[in-house]
Amino acid sequence: MVFILLTGCGASETNSKSREIELSLGGSIETVLASTSVKLRKDCDDTMCLYHFVVPSKSSELITVKMHSASSTLAIDNVSSTTIVTTPSGLITEMDVYVAGVPTNAKHEDAIAYFHQQVQNLNAAGWQRYILPNEARIPGSEASKFNSLDEVLGKSVGTGPGMDPNLKLTKEMWVSLPTTNIWMFYNGHEYLDLMVQRENSQDDPQNRGSYLFSWTFKSEEEFYALFVKADDRKLWKELLPATLTRMAKERQKTEAQLKKMGIEIDENYIDAKPPVEAG
Repeated sequence: MVFILLTGCGASETNSKSREIELSLGGSIETVLASTSVKLRKDCDDTMCLYHFVVPSKSSELITVKMHSASSTLAIDNVSSTTIVTTPSGLITEMDVYVAGVPTNAKHEDAIAYFHQQVQNLNAAGWQRYILPNEARIPGSEASKFNSLDEVLGKSVGTGPGMDPNLKLTKEMWVSLPTTNIWMFYNGHEYLDLMVQRENSQDDPQNRGSYLFSWTFKSEEEFYALFVKADDRKLWKELLPATLTRMAKERQKTEAQLKKMGIEIDENYIDAKPPVEAG
């Protein structure tokens, strides 16, 4: 659906004075609305409000989204769609940003270059690799020792060596990945999923494809609430310590097996500090 929205026809959503949205997680949506001329469509229910901006990916009215963190600002250019999620009172808890990144039917090498540029931008703004607490801390330098970039010891992983954002991916590695991949980052108490969706060309799938790059920024509460079952999310702070303890034991067991196999573990990796400590 997002691909359709980005490539379809749409009316103008901005005026010519400003095509920027500046915001921060935990900030007020009213401050955002007062400081931009980008027109956002509002939808609310009892639990949240959504503020949408959408234009075609080839529109002349693409915008820049500037995400302010504690000590830096990340600018994302050529944005054709964004959704800002707030509490009913207007505090920003999540934001999704969509960019085509490269032209339709682009060379895979061009998409790889665009991806690595975004990783450089994130690193410069203080964002760093995030590894799930139950997954082994395997650096991307060890990726060649695995048969699949998204599996470790026969199990699918979300933050394995293939998802180390600083791994320099070759075209062969890139096209061997699933058509949808997520690289995870954190910056202080904020979290980010950088997702790349690829649709290989029917005529030349090994060399060309169409792409959608998306950034999903989450507040600490939104991120860690996902660690518990949906029915228990109101109690996520109480349940999180036991969950983190279980996940840490799973990581420890996996890393012990990998070390016996000669796989390097990144002992210097520092876990993001959760809002509550595991007991």
